[in-house]
This record gives sequence, C-alpha cells and structure tokens, in this order.
Amino acid sequence: MPSDSKNADIEYKDTLAQIDEMIEKYKDTHEIIVCGDMNGSLDRSSTPHDKILKTFCKEKCIGNTEKCPVKETFYHQNGMSKGQIDYFLFKSNSEIINKIRQIDVLDTDPENTSDHVPVILTLNSQLKKVREKATTIIAKPKWTDCDHQIYKEVINKDLPKLMQKSKGIIEQDIRNLEKLLHKAGEAAIPKYRRKIKIKSKGKAIWNEQIDKASKQSKNAYKVWRQHGAPQERSNELKIKMTAAKRILRKAQRQAYASQRESTAGKIMKASNADTKLFYKLINMQRKTPLTNTKILKLNEKTAEDGPSIMNIWQEHFQQLATPTIEENFDTEKLELVEIQNNIIESIEREKGQGIDLVNVKEVNKAIEKLKAGKAPDEDGISAEHYKHGMEELTPFIVHLLNLILTYLDVPIFLKTGILTPILKKEKDKTLPSSYRGITVTKTFAKILQSILKDRVDSVFNNIQNSLQRGFTEGVSSLCAAFLTSEAIEESKKLKILLILITLDAEKAFDKLNHEILFNKLYHYGIKGKLWILLRNLYKGMSIKVKWEGQCTEDVMVLQGIQQGAKLSTTLYKCYNNVILDSILKSGLGACIGDIQVPAPTCADDIAVLANSTADAQGILDIVQHHTSRDLVKINPTKSEAVLYNAKGSNISTLQFEDNDINITNETKHLGIKRNEQNRANISERIRTGRATIYSLLGAGLHVRRGFSPMVAYKLWRTYAVPRSIYGLEVMNLLAKEKDMLELAERKILRQIQGLPNNTANMAVYTLVGAEPIAITLDKNVLTFFMNIVRNSGTIECEILRRQIAFSDQRGKDFINRVEKTLSKYNLKSSSYYIENPLNKIEWKRLVGIKIKEYWKNECHNEKMEKTSLKYIEIQNNPLNEAHNIWKSVKKQ
Repeated sequence: MPSDSKNADIEYKDTLAQIDEMIEKYKDTHEIIVCGDMNGSLDRSSTPHDKILKTFCKEKCIGNTEKCPVKETFYHQNGMSKGQIDYFLFKSNSEIINKIRQIDVLDTDPENTSDHVPVILTLNSQLKKVREKATTIIAKPKWTDCDHQIYKEVINKDLPKLMQKSKGIIEQDIRNLEKLLHKAGEAAIPKYRRKIKIKSKGKAIWNEQIDKASKQSKNAYKVWRQHGAPQERSNELKIKMTAAKRILRKAQRQAYASQRESTAGKIMKASNADTKLFYKLINMQRKTPLTNTKILKLNEKTAEDGPSIMNIWQEHFQQLATPTIEENFDTEKLELVEIQNNIIESIEREKGQGIDLVNVKEVNKAIEKLKAGKAPDEDGISAEHYKHGMEELTPFIVHLLNLILTYLDVPIFLKTGILTPILKKEKDKTLPSSYRGITVTKTFAKILQSILKDRVDSVFNNIQNSLQRGFTEGVSSLCAAFLTSEAIEESKKLKILLILITLDAEKAFDKLNHEILFNKLYHYGIKGKLWILLRNLYKGMSIKVKWEGQCTEDVMVLQGIQQGAKLSTTLYKCYNNVILDSILKSGLGACIGDIQVPAPTCADDIAVLANSTADAQGILDIVQHHTSRDLVKINPTKSEAVLYNAKGSNISTLQFEDNDINITNETKHLGIKRNEQNRANISERIRTGRATIYSLLGAGLHVRRGFSPMVAYKLWRTYAVPRSIYGLEVMNLLAKEKDMLELAERKILRQIQGLPNNTANMAVYTLVGAEPIAITLDKNVLTFFMNIVRNSGTIECEILRRQIAFSDQRGKDFINRVEKTLSKYNLKSSSYYIENPLNKIEWKRLVGIKIKEYWKNECHNEKMEKTSLKYIEIQNNPLNEAHNIWKSVKKQ
C-alpha cells in the first residue's frame, strides 16, 4: 500500500478502490480474504491511513477476526514507531471465518531483515471438484442475418389462407399467426432457433487456426515422448515440438489481438445509450462463472436441490400474488369497491355503449414501440417477428384485436408471463425476498396493452397530480429531485426548518389490489367497455417462474401488476394518485413562495417536505389513512427523516403507524444522497467513477486491456462520468467540489494516456480530445433547464418563473446557476429562453457550438501562458477530437 509520497492519501484511496474492484469481481463465486501490509491500523486512529482503512472496512463489511491476536507486526527502522498493520481481513458474513483454525503473529527474529514479522493463517478446507453439466437451450435468432424479402414472401403467401380459415376463435387465430411467424423465420434466418448446449467456460478463444495448431502441437509432443523425451536442444524431435508450440502461441496471440481490435471498433462506434455493450465490456473484465444460489430459504424451509428450489420459488411468488390482510389495514373500502365494481360492470354492460375499434395507425404505433433485442415470450415470439413484417401483418392483427374489443374477452394464454427473479444489489441471494421479479409477457399482449395504455393515458394524464414525476412523457425523474433541492435552498434562504422524510413502500408493484385499482380507474374517467376490458385483462392472470432453464407450475396472480408489462406504469400512477391529491388539498407541507411542494414523487418513491413537525406528521397521517384503505404497506423502519436548519427548532417525534421515524444525518431519494448540509458527497462519487472505469479497463488502468487511449477515454466518457455526476445538476456545487471532480478526472486521463503527473492540464485534455467534467456539468444544467422550459405548464416551470422574478444574483437557487452558466458561454438570458424555448435538437446544437468556442479559447489562452505547451498543436476542435498523435495509434 502507498506510504511516503506527496499524494499518499489519494494513492491510498486509489489502491483501496482497486482492491474493491477485485472484491466485486469475485464476491459471488468465491470466499474472499484480503491480506497483506495495509499500511494502516484498525486498532488506532492516529494517522489518515488508519481512518481511511477503517471507513473502507466499514463500508465493505470486512474486518479482522477475534482469532487474530492484537500484536505489533511492523517495527520501524528508527526504533521509534511500531504497530499492527498486517492483516487477514474477511467479509463479516463469510463462512470461511468458521474454518479458521488459528492466526499467528510471529515474534521478531534476528534472521528476519524485514520491517514486518510474518502473520500466518491456518484454515480447515476441503476442495471439491465439480463438473458442470451442459444445459440445452434454444438460441435466439440472429435477426441481423434475416433475409427480409424471403420473410415477407412467406407471410404474403400464407397469411391470406390463414385469414380465410379463421373461425373467429381468437386464441386459435393468434396461435396460427405465431406458427406462421416461426415458419417465416425458419425460411429467412439461418439456424433459426436451433438447440445448443452451453456451459460456463473461461476466457480462452478458440478458432480454426488455433484448433489446427493445437493438434499439431499435441502430435509433436506425443512423438517426442514416445522417443524418450530427449532434452538435447539439437534433437530434431525437440526442435519440431518447440516450433509447434510457437505456432500455437502465435495463433492465440493473433486471435486475442483480433478480438481487441474488433471490440475497440465497436466501442468507438457505440452511442452513449448503448447499455448492452456497456454490460458486455463489464463482463469482459469481471468475467467469473455466474453461479445461481444452490440454497434457497423461505420461512423455516431450506431447499438445496433443483426441484426443492423450484417449489420455494413457486411458494414465494404465490404468496406475493395472493392478497393478505395486514393488522393495520382498513378492509371497509375493499368490501365496498367489490360491490361497486360488480354493479358498475352490470350497468356498463346494459348501456351497450361500444368501444372504439382499433385501427391500422394504432397497431403500427404499438409495433414500433416494441423494443428489439429483448427476450422472446413463452412461445418464442419476439418483437422482431412483428417488426420485420409489420406492413403485411397489421391488417390481420387489427382484425384479431377488434375481436377482443368486441367480445371484451382476452384469451387466457395472453394473460400469462414468464417471471425471472433478478437479485437486488448487495442482497442475500439465499432469500427469495432479495429478488425482484421481472415478467416477460406475450408479445401479442404487449401490442394490445400498448394500445390500451395510450387510451388510458389520454384520460388520466389530464388529472395526474403535478407532484408525480415518474413514468411521465417529457418529464425526467430528476424533476422530483429538483423540487426537493429547491425546497431545501428556499428554507436555508428564509432560515426556517425543513423536514425531509423518505417513505419506503413495501413491494409496491406486487401488492396492488385489483378491485381497488379498477374502482379508482372508473372514478378517474376510464368507463364503459374499456373499463370492463381492462378488468377482464387482470382476471385469471398467471405467471411461471423461470430459474436455471426450468419453469414452475402456473402461479395465479390475484394482486399486483407485472413489472415489465406495458400497462403497469400507468396503472400504478392511478393507484397512487389519490394520496398526492389529498396532500395538496390539505395545504400542509413545504412551499416555494406560493407553490406547494409537499411530496415530490417518482412512481413509488415519495419524499415528504414540511416546515414543521406538525405539518410533517399531518402528511404522514394522510399517507397512513390512504395506504391502510388501499392495502399498501409503508415500512416505517426503513423510512428516514433528515432535518435542515433545525438549530433552535422544537422537534417532536414523527410517527407512522405508532412507529417512530428514524431521524438521521443522511438519507437517499431517487439515487441521490441527501444530508443535513445539503452537500453532494464528492469523495463517494469519485470512488463510483473510479470503480466504474476499473471494472471496464482493469484495476490500475496501466494496461488498459490493450485499448488505445482514445478507446479508454470513450469508455470513461460514456459510462464512468454519468455515474459519478448523476443528479448533480439539481445540486448547488461549491467551486472546490468541482475542482475535486476535475482533479480526479485528470488523474484518470493521465493514467490512460501514460502521462506524468506534472503534465499541463490543457495537454491532458486536448491530447485525447477530452471534455472537462466541469463543462459536462454545465451542459447537464443547461439541458435540464431547457427540458423544464419546454414543459411550460409544469410545477418546475412555475418555480423557474418565480425565481426569475424574485431571486437576487447572490442566491444559490437553480436559476442563478443557470444564469451564470448561460453568461459563461455567451448565451441569452434565462428569461428570454423561458418565453422562447428551443426544441431538443436546436438547443443541443446551439449549446454545443458555444461550448466549443469557449473551450478553444481557454486552450489557446493557456498555451500562451505556459512555455511547456509551445510545441503542442491545438486541434481545430479540441473537444471530442483527439490530437493527431493519438489518431496515429492503432485503435486497439
């Protein structure tokens, strides 16, 4: 570990970040022991390294064990200092701790010339060799190899026959359509949905050249062994064997070089939104056999074999999908809505009011919205099946959907789905509750749900509460974070108390009551046969749980909405809307001027804002009243409160369901940590960015996994920077905090370019065409500002108009940061743009031009000031355009 240097603390943190990346890489497949000279002590806090090490161990839940004696392991040569700085560190929940026999710290010895004494760990361990069986799967079709003409010809040939044979039996017609899609796929795509055997494997590359060279090398070795394995260098058999080995190694090196070059090319072409490539690259670095848990525990049951584990999964998700009445629930509303819903359905059926039939435009729009590249449904149909034959298929799909709308009958097989449990971050993988269920519904059902969603949205969007910022077109989830930030700044400016409470909804999507949901929909204006159809869609719904290629029996879904289904987001907002309406009508909670912001919300993430404990408690009581009647559980033990400007305020206890809300120094809302000082934790964000780039390029960055600096920078820019600065556009950053981010970025850029630490800052940026992180922050602020301005009727835009009218230039609210940024890049004032908003493309182009002009001037000015830069040529566009010196390097 780093010790004596000018930047020892920074280097020490950097080394710990590299260790952290190794822990992350192997934590799911190995028991981890961190051992060595830590150059910091866990038994004292006298040096910066001691404090940094303790913080690291606390965050990563690793530490020493009681079996290790407290004894000095280091003796300085000057004889003045000593301490215990050599350790074996273990995860706190690691099973390997129980296998420790003993840990010995040896005494000093005259023959030991080191400053350190040996520390010996003795373990009881038994190694088992496990041979993994190959799994047979159906490979996804390669739609890039699809012959579109053949695909359409097959559809055009057989579809008229299918339509003629149709007897109006919806399920049979849809199944026949799916058979036709498979037939077209088989004709147009080579090796369509073939069965293949897979098993986990290492990183080795194998191709025809390596296979041939390997066989020749083995044959040469075999002949050499048969003749007594002569060791003389001049022996002909020895020479042939050595030559064959060299040919094999050459073929392997060429294969790896070709792979690197191919990957680098893809990276340079990748867009900033190419998340699939991101995770592919993550896996290249972190690749370890991804093993699912072999043990699953539910209540007092423990499953250790395949059939038992499948039974546990089925039981767990059946429990989630079955309504249960908690002690604090008020069931009176449920009893009433069940009666009401039956009466409503009878009335609506008697009315005989029709439902608007589906048209070609609606179907085409729904098919276009289907996301390509996703997993196929239970019957192997994916979005591409419909997208590649959209023009030919649409008339028949319109016919089938109109049959469903006419008879108000959704076939049972369209109500099924395949649910895959996805482990939540940092959760115990032996507990089913640690997993989030993501459901893949029938692709045809996605088309139906997409059309129904648009119709529901056309009604509900007009009455959606202004505080709900989740799942809303044209609105970012950061808008809810913006409301929170501005409320905090307003309270600081007025020097009044502000209470922020984050509420934790337990299994929010999984436990919505269907009867209450559709009763709410009716009262929001979703009436007639559309309401009946939506209700029928959720009757008889079922899922199968998929795990390691196997599926459980059907699990009947009696409550909840599927995460991953098209309609789910809109239905959840409808369910939650009454809470926000009631809070606004109460008049309780925080305000910015006369604009109410008592509960900024994104989907199920509610943040309560109030200027007194009385108001805060009042809002909590409103939430409790509605959640108990809606059969939704808020977990008070996981809900937290942070106080701002609390000095001298009379703070009473806050309660939810007779449980005290924990008042803490820091809480998290929408991925942004909020603390009492309203400061961004820059050190943690730097660690996040560093960990991200290490996961892509390897700990230390010194080898860059064979990539050129241009490729390495592309990864840093595309994936690490957004993670490290997420949400900072709504935070008021200090100048020194921006400097910390820039310092960390320049360190990374120096490493990936192999530049010394004293290289001029401008050279560090311009050589690789890097955009300074401060400029990125400015761009994010301007982009967010224009997004708000374009949505003129929103609560965020009202706040901006108020800030323009009343804020002074020394204020710390958002509009002042915007004004400074606009002025910095010679753009017009915020008041101009709020009256004359630009569209997304126009604004992006204008901001891009102004920033390029600004940075080019900065580069030339610094070059004039520093003699060390006189030989460097500034590119015409120093932003995002690498210097010719790096362009001349092969992109690998």
